[in-house]
Amino acid sequence: MEITEQLVNAINNSKVVAVFIHVKPDGDCIGAGMALKYALTDLGKKVDVYCDGTVSKNFDYLTDIKCINLPKYTRYDTAIAVDIPTFARIGCYAELYKTPKCRINIDHHKTNECFGDINLVDGSRASACEIVYELFKVMDVKFTKQIAEALYTGVNTDTGCFMHANTMPITHIIASDLLSVGIDSGKINTMIYKSKTMGQIELQKIALNHMAFYFKNKVCISYITKHDFIDTKTTNADTIGLIDTFIGIDGVEIGIVLSEDKPGICAVSMRSKGDIDVSKLCEYFGGGGHKNAAGCNIFGTAKTALNKIIKAIEEVYAGIY
Repeated sequence: MEITEQLVNAINNSKVVAVFIHVKPDGDCIGAGMALKYALTDLGKKVDVYCDGTVSKNFDYLTDIKCINLPKYTRYDTAIAVDIPTFARIGCYAELYKTPKCRINIDHHKTNECFGDINLVDGSRASACEIVYELFKVMDVKFTKQIAEALYTGVNTDTGCFMHANTMPITHIIASDLLSVGIDSGKINTMIYKSKTMGQIELQKIALNHMAFYFKNKVCISYITKHDFIDTKTTNADTIGLIDTFIGIDGVEIGIVLSEDKPGICAVSMRSKGDIDVSKLCEYFGGGGHKNAAGCNIFGTAKTALNKIIKAIEEVYAGIY
C-alpha cells in the first residue's frame, strides 16, 4: 500500500468533501467514515457523510453520528468512498459520488474494483480503519478521542473483537496506539456487543426459527422478512451480529442471513470458516468482500433469494457441496 503525494494533495486541496459508506453499514465503514469527518473537519474542511442504509443504534456513542444523510452542502470538491469494494455498494448515492472532479476510493477488500480516480486499496489489511489510520499518520492528523473512538470501532468490529484470523500484529499495534489516546474500550465493547433492544432480541428469535441446514448440515441459512421488521419495530441495521450466531454452530462451514431490506431486494450477509471463500459466492451476485466475510444484494424476496443461493452454492463450490 502506497499513500501517494497525489492522494494527500487531493485531500489537502479540497474545501468541501463528501464521504460515502456502504449499504447495510457495519462498524468498519461507519468508523472510517466518521473518522474522516472528524479529521477533515478539524483540518478546516466542510464534510458530509452519506449512506444508503440505516445506522444501528449500537454506534450511538460516536459523536454526531446522526449527521449521516443530513447534508449541509450540495457541491463537493472531492468524494471519498470508504470500505466499499464495488461501485454498486454505494447504493442510491452512486451518482452523487461521481459528481466531484476528484473521486477517492479507500478500501481493504481484495475484490475492490478500484473505481476511484485515486485508489488506496490494501487487501491484506483487516479493516478500512487501519488504512485510514495510516493515511492520518502520513497527513500528521492529531488523533483526538473522537477520531480514535471511530477508528477503534472499525479495527474492533472487522476483526470480531480481535478473534478473527485477519487479526495481525499491526492490528494490535494500531489498537494500542488508539487506546493510548484515552478512549474507553469497555464502553465501546458494551455498546457494540452487549447492548440489545427488545426488538433486536425478538428479531434474533425469528431468525432462529427460520434457520435451516443444507448440504449435510455444513451450510446454515436464515432469513428475515419485511413483515418481521415491521412486527419487531426494527430495521436491517438491527441484524448486526446476527450472522455470528449461525457461523458459530459446530459443523457449519457457511452461515448466511437474508434480509428483505428494500422492496424487491434482499440484503445478504455471509460468513465462512477455514478455506471456504464466500467472497466468490457473493461475487456471483455482484457483491464481494473477504474470504470469510462477504455480502451482496439479490433481487427478490428472502425465500426466492434463498433458492437462488442454494443453486449458486452448487455451482460455485462444485465438488465441495
